[in-house]
Amino acid sequence: MKKHLLVTLLVFAAVGTCLWSFGIGAGPKLASSIPFLSSTPVEILPPDPRPNIILINLDDADHTLLSDEMLQLYPGFNELAKRSVSFTNLHVTTPFCGPSRAALFRGQYAHRTGVRVNIPESPLSLKFRGGYTEFQRQGHDHDELGVWLKRGGYRTMMLGKYHHNGFDFKKPDGYDDFYVSNGGRYQGTYVFTTRESPEGAPRRNGLDVYRTDQESDDAIALIRQHATRRKLQTNSGEVAQPFFFYYAPLAPHRPSGLDFSKMVNDEKYKNWQPNLKIPRTPDFDEPDMLDKPSHRQSPPYSAEELATLHFEHQCRARAVKSVDDFVQRMIKELKAKGMYENTWFMITSDNGYQLGHHRLMSKLDPYRMSTTAPLFVSGPEVKEPCKADHLLAHIDMCPTILDLAKCPKPDFLDGKSFVDLVRDPKSHAEDSWRKPVVLENWQVKRNRRIFLPGMYSGLRYHDKLYVEWCSGEREYYDLATDPYELDNAYDSLSESEKEELRDDLFAARSVKMDPIVTVMHRPILTDHRKFPFCVRGMAEDDRCIKRIKVMIRHMQHGFWNGQSWQRSRTHVETTDFPSDQQMVSWQYDIRQAVSHLTEKDSIVVDDRKVFRVVLQAFAWDGDGNQSEEARTQMFVPFTTDPYEENRTADAKQTTAVR
Repeated sequence: MKKHLLVTLLVFAAVGTCLWSFGIGAGPKLASSIPFLSSTPVEILPPDPRPNIILINLDDADHTLLSDEMLQLYPGFNELAKRSVSFTNLHVTTPFCGPSRAALFRGQYAHRTGVRVNIPESPLSLKFRGGYTEFQRQGHDHDELGVWLKRGGYRTMMLGKYHHNGFDFKKPDGYDDFYVSNGGRYQGTYVFTTRESPEGAPRRNGLDVYRTDQESDDAIALIRQHATRRKLQTNSGEVAQPFFFYYAPLAPHRPSGLDFSKMVNDEKYKNWQPNLKIPRTPDFDEPDMLDKPSHRQSPPYSAEELATLHFEHQCRARAVKSVDDFVQRMIKELKAKGMYENTWFMITSDNGYQLGHHRLMSKLDPYRMSTTAPLFVSGPEVKEPCKADHLLAHIDMCPTILDLAKCPKPDFLDGKSFVDLVRDPKSHAEDSWRKPVVLENWQVKRNRRIFLPGMYSGLRYHDKLYVEWCSGEREYYDLATDPYELDNAYDSLSESEKEELRDDLFAARSVKMDPIVTVMHRPILTDHRKFPFCVRGMAEDDRCIKRIKVMIRHMQHGFWNGQSWQRSRTHVETTDFPSDQQMVSWQYDIRQAVSHLTEKDSIVVDDRKVFRVVLQAFAWDGDGNQSEEARTQMFVPFTTDPYEENRTADAKQTTAVR
């Protein structure tokens, strides 16, 4: 049988060659397609020498969770840390889930990506745009880190939490393998995965499946598939691809429902490290808060509150322990496949986290525990593991990864590559390597059941912090002498020093934009003595907001002119905002307008009598550029005397303070 087959093939090849010699057919193509008949040897291309890159982006992991002491409890992270450059001065420019991730993928500040908040529809978002819907609206899903690496020849894999809000259950352009876990559940997680279908399909994990364990299994399967793929590519004469692997676990983010024990894999770590406590740094339950802005002041914690804080800290550490299990498995698998030595690891977080620091919870704030994230970088070119205190921003990781991958960098990036620091941290002075990092936030903060203004912009220098709140209040900390931000020294600065800080901020946030204005349908940021007889909103510009006008319309009475209702269209102007800032809050007192209305002008909503008014707002910058219209409607509670209600609220407030 073999003899007959060999004769047949030889005859077939000879006939093909003869036909080709007469100009008929394509004999050499046929011969070259059968390797053992070709006179030209097949070219076996070497594997792509570029490194693999793994980026692990934890969720809400403050830098103390991966401190030297905590690393002793995490063998996987510790193994990487021992061969890493540990950057101790990395800051997230907008310390909040969605804006942070968009900024990371684009290497841009949030005021450049346009993704300012998580959920635009939420009252806490103050009508600003954000979420994955805004990321897509801006076209960023076709032009971000995954796309650039894929275009550069990398196999791109994404696992875990992608963006925030508005996911459309479609695989984006930037990823070959796309395994997304949605929502805040650690068990019974909703996922969208390309495991069974190249285009992806939704499904749900079982209620007994711990999210991080499932993601760990998926990660190992993807690495094994890639190792097999590389082998086939090499054997077939193709260039064997390197990979980029982005893993974003939910840990140690709070779970849905706020039962902290749900964060923990009970089978393994329910009682792990029962004596773990929050490190007692000077800013924890800060003794004196009088230097802080009025809206950030809060009473000391009770014993019960402190116990809850420590329990949350334990659960957060236990959640990270499961991620460490994943890291150990990943290291073992890469070593087994011969890929470990040519793989870069970058371990970081989407923002920091406060657990009672400055008597504040969670993130969003401009202070060190909120903006500082851990960063360990290990890989083939790390010569000597060490700590480095150079000022970095998380938007710097995008250009750094592109440099490691030898892929082109877009010219619009705000981030700065720190590849040189990874190779040799001593190549640049720590205190002068980078310009100050912009800090900014738009979202309202909820702290101890109270809503706090959240909108600010500021600068994090290597050794100082400057913040401008939308209310006009300002903070300055000399971190060389006050590393825990205990003494707001802004009032002690000279006028020239204050002006220099403002100039630096204007220069750092310089982006050509028209003014933005928002108006809220129900005030979240409230001086409770004026609520609900105050129209409120926010405004932003690249320079300064100079004018804000509001149209207040009642269906029966027409338009408010500041003194009375009139039929013709008109606006009122508010001057109740700081006029020398890029980001401001504004308000307009409508008690006088309400006092001109009577009970017959009210309607019933949810069994309450209210006045319905339509609001429109516009803002102008110093050059006369006008914002788009912001529009909403507001239901003002019916009252015969809004001024009396205000006096009653004032009395209650005074009694509470005393």
